[in-house]
Amino acid sequence: MSELRTEADAWRELDALRLQINLDPFGEARPSRKFCDLVDHYRLKELGSENNERKSYSTKEGYKSYLANWVVPHWGEYFLNSMESRGIAIRVEEWLGSIGRCRGTKAKIRNITSAV
Repeated sequence: MSELRTEADAWRELDALRLQINLDPFGEARPSRKFCDLVDHYRLKELGSENNERKSYSTKEGYKSYLANWVVPHWGEYFLNSMESRGIAIRVEEWLGSIGRCRGTKAKIRNITSAV
């Protein structure tokens, strides 16, 4: 474990450990997860301040905005096991079609949803 310089660093480390515990690969003795759980994991691992190699600051902020304003409000409470069906792609495309935004914005929303 790295040296923790601030209380905020300690809380981030604790959140990472909590996610590792909760994301048991065998899925034993734990309830079904929701899509918002994956979003939380994605935010921590891909959009966190420690991850500076893969994405620029502005990209991270854009992704956070799309997740907070579009993806999580609509899909956050869906259980992952219900999203694994083949019909989910059609539902996502229908949802994107109902959003009153330009094609480029819809493509970005679709891409970040897919990345999660």
